[in-house]
Amino acid sequence: MATAKGAKSFVIWSTGALVAVVALAGCQGDELAAIPPLGNVDGYVCHPVLDELAPGVTVEGPTLRDEVVSTVTDLSGYFYLEDVLAGPQPRVLTVTGPDFTSTIEVPYVVANALTRAPDPSCLDAGMGVVTGRICATEQGLIGSGEGYWLANAYVYVNAGDTTYEAHTDADGYFTMSVRVGTHTLMVDKGSFHAETQIVVLQGETTTLAYVCFEPTTQIAVVTGMFDSVETILVDLGFTIRDCIPAGFSKCPANLDPDGSITLVEGESTAYLTDLLDDWLLLNEYEIVFFNCGLTDQHIFNPPPSISTNLQGFVNGGGSIYVSDRAYEILRVIFPGTFDFVGDESSWGSDRDSGWVGVLDNFLSADITDSTLADVVGTSTVNLVYDKGGWVPLNPSQPGSVVSWMTGDVAIEGSPDVSDQTLNDAPLLASVPYGAGRIVFTTFHNSENVSAEMTAILRYIVFEL
Repeated sequence: MATAKGAKSFVIWSTGALVAVVALAGCQGDELAAIPPLGNVDGYVCHPVLDELAPGVTVEGPTLRDEVVSTVTDLSGYFYLEDVLAGPQPRVLTVTGPDFTSTIEVPYVVANALTRAPDPSCLDAGMGVVTGRICATEQGLIGSGEGYWLANAYVYVNAGDTTYEAHTDADGYFTMSVRVGTHTLMVDKGSFHAETQIVVLQGETTTLAYVCFEPTTQIAVVTGMFDSVETILVDLGFTIRDCIPAGFSKCPANLDPDGSITLVEGESTAYLTDLLDDWLLLNEYEIVFFNCGLTDQHIFNPPPSISTNLQGFVNGGGSIYVSDRAYEILRVIFPGTFDFVGDESSWGSDRDSGWVGVLDNFLSADITDSTLADVVGTSTVNLVYDKGGWVPLNPSQPGSVVSWMTGDVAIEGSPDVSDQTLNDAPLLASVPYGAGRIVFTTFHNSENVSAEMTAILRYIVFEL
């Protein structure tokens, strides 16, 4: 490129590639010359005679200064070519194999972006199978392939304009057909995500031993006197990173700086002032658990910011899990989402007919969600209600409420009314709220330690 006398040249770099060289003229005249920018091209190569995808062949394309860039196709015939000359003029890529030479014409290479070359004819027949198993975390129980496998996890691959997808069965297994190539396999389950690279070969099965979630989903757990959902999370391999306030009585001595759980003291007002009233801190988490037995007397007339923050957190995609008497958070901040037994005009322990569930160590519960029943291996389990005066739900709920488990619940009547039974009352229920989700459980997970109940509670954690 010719540069005017007295001009200054400036070189503009982009990661891994020279984007442009600009020459600015001196005072004798302002002229601007620029070399066209570059783009990346990917796609697939077919053998022109065999009409099948061609691995290990060379693909070349034009770049700056009449030079070429090159790459080699992978085992599935896929290539990724960097720094191709961009612009609206067609770019011809040359393909050289051991027994053939061919070309690929790319109509328009987009500058500073990835352009897909036209799919060859043999790609339509290029399908393979991917199978594997999805698990919770790679810590605790899971690292050796033993432990909790995720049912109904969403597994998918985005290949061009097509999404290939499947859901795991009750044991965490999935199988799906995917177009040949190198892809990112992704897994979503509630607030949890995992991904891994896969290579799919034509007519072959790619088997993944297991794909596990990294324990990076940030979780806040508000402690309570009567429940401890944090024990379920720790058993799943999640570890405690921090405590609010630091060093309160339930904070463990050994914290894990790489952990994902923050314990928040619920037996004081710390969870209100230090978490719910702090919008920026609250939104560092994806899930907040509220244990039964938290201090609730300040919930009844909370500062507007607390209600606004928690509503905004869930509406924006966060999830909350509420246990038993922590229900006032739902009744006050999310009115009408659930229909609780009792007088809606009174509060807490003074709430007429509110805390009326009868102590019952053998309450028979029906699992009404078919996937959950498959995970547990039964449709009926026994629940332990270790304390009287727990908070029941009315059998009839708003239409958006999903009942996961139901049972016939004995409740205490008033002095003038004999004890009653609520038939098929929800015992574990959820409701969508904006982009997020709310789960309410009438029972304490800390008292329900059977294998069946552990499976249920683990399943619900990954629904959040």
